[in-house]
Amino acid sequence: NRVLNEKGFNYYAEVCLNRENFPERTYGELKLGAGEYDALIVNLGTGEGDNWWCVAFPPLCFIPAEDNGTDKIEYKSKVAEWLDKIMN
Repeated sequence: NRVLNEKGFNYYAEVCLNRENFPERTYGELKLGAGEYDALIVNLGTGEGDNWWCVAFPPLCFIPAEDNGTDKIEYKSKVAEWLDKIMN
């Protein structure tokens, strides 16, 4: 809190270790079951702002897309369409 004050921030920090419920998550080959886990909770000010954890550690928040082979990417070119139109 001293550092926050010295840097001109008008709020305080509170840190605690709690047991929190988490959903099942898979990180690559690692699968963590749903359940209660120890969690380090850091609140700044009233703790009502956005959660920036996903900005700092994206792999822990976003599940990579799976390639199921059904989606096909179609590339288009306005120049090619224009040339095709005037040539045919």
